[in-house]
Amino acid sequence: MIVSADINGTRIITQTHHAHIACYIGHQLKNKYKNAYFADVIAAIAFHETRETDFNYTRQLNDLGQPVSFDKPDVTEAQLGKKAEEILNGLKSRSLLVAALVCSHLKFLSPQVFEAGLVSTINCDLDKQAMKAYNLKTDTYNFLYGIVRFCDRLSLMICQDELPDANRSYEINDALGDTIHNLCDKEGELIINPWPFQEDEVIINYEYHILKQRSFKNSETFYKAFKESEIGFSKIVFKKS
Repeated sequence: MIVSADINGTRIITQTHHAHIACYIGHQLKNKYKNAYFADVIAAIAFHETRETDFNYTRQLNDLGQPVSFDKPDVTEAQLGKKAEEILNGLKSRSLLVAALVCSHLKFLSPQVFEAGLVSTINCDLDKQAMKAYNLKTDTYNFLYGIVRFCDRLSLMICQDELPDANRSYEINDALGDTIHNLCDKEGELIINPWPFQEDEVIINYEYHILKQRSFKNSETFYKAFKESEIGFSKIVFKKS
């Protein structure tokens, strides 16, 4: 879960909703990014998060009873390795290419888990297996994975409210190729340069849960508050410069 707090309580965006936003971003990309394997790319974006990570599958609350955000997990490398193994084993039954793309993303996010041998050898090499099975060149595979990484990063910037203001510019990444894409504020409008989308304006609608408390007695009271929480809606508008 992606957690932010203010004087009114706690705002939570689930990891799976973050992935949903990332999928929408992917669908808006220029046609040059959409080849015969684009459905696998979108599936990888959608399934790189699981419902378990919506509530930080090992620990939901910190010592103060506050919800733990995804970027402050209380997990060991062994637990991360076990979780990666479960995700990849499940995805292989969906598509080898989907599993490979998610594997590449997990390697990007937690390289130490793979370097320490905490994921099985067969799952560590899913990219090689997929390239061989699909007869993909390395450049083509990297192109597909780059779309996953770009969409994931831009979605996170939205969910974590990492958006520029005061005519500042933030780097997204260079995952769509050699060019770095930047997110800029220009007189109150959010501009992405170079522009990666098919249309000249893209509206991203997203939702979040509003919890009136900032701390909870235990996970059960937190779950109850989450289930009973109101849903808030917001939107971000990106424009071509």
